[in-house]
Amino acid sequence: MTVNIVFSIVFCISMVILGIYVAITKDFTLISYINQTTIADKHKNQIAYIFTLCISLSAVFLMSSILCFEYDFIALSFLFLTIALLLIALFYVCFYKITKYP
Repeated sequence: MTVNIVFSIVFCISMVILGIYVAITKDFTLISYINQTTIADKHKNQIAYIFTLCISLSAVFLMSSILCFEYDFIALSFLFLTIALLLIALFYVCFYKITKYP
């Protein structure tokens, strides 16, 4: 039980650190399926901050999902998991909207 709590907290902290790293450096090589040469320089800041927001919020919801599953709140756990996956999908929707329709 404490292993899941520690794992959840470490996962959440590492995802927030990844988001902050991408926001500061604007290095998109860590994000899958994004070719950095196709992004215009004027869009890099906006994409980096949207990624940071989405990955941080999805990490919090994934952590909440794991903890709710641990304490037998199954429906709430699946709700948090769905929200986390929707936040990740929201980043890709925003990414395509920004890059395809400048």
